[in-house]
Amino acid sequence: MINIKLGQLKRSLGKIDKIADKLKKDKKVLFLKWSIFGFKDIQQHFKDQSGSKGKWKPLSPITIERRRKGKGKGSAQILQDTGSLRNSLRPGIGLKDFQRDRIILFTSIKYAKKHDEGLRGMPKREFMWLSKDAKNKIAKQTIEFIRPWR
Repeated sequence: MINIKLGQLKRSLGKIDKIADKLKKDKKVLFLKWSIFGFKDIQQHFKDQSGSKGKWKPLSPITIERRRKGKGKGSAQILQDTGSLRNSLRPGIGLKDFQRDRIILFTSIKYAKKHDEGLRGMPKREFMWLSKDAKNKIAKQTIEFIRPWR
């Protein structure tokens, strides 16, 4: 048998209402923090050259041969010959995104999806994912955000 006193229930519902009101009013701040954690995490995937299941497949000899040569030559790092893909990543921080209760991290580079998902003969080199560490930071930030209103 479960015994709940009406006074306890009302207090609990009042706290939940306070948290909900705070989230409605200030969710943009929280979403911005989430998008920053996500953005930094994805940038780290390029530094680590790794996807959610481990290190990216090494470059093929043909790809290495095609890399830019001479002055201003490209990077030896995977997916970073010129840095265009890595530097194109942006957190989505527009009102429309916040009104839909979501954040987005995106790139406008057309070939990004081919690399991220391994399409059209490309090896899969996933970079658009969140690490366990980033998810934990987001969870911790969320708890810290709502803690004062409990």
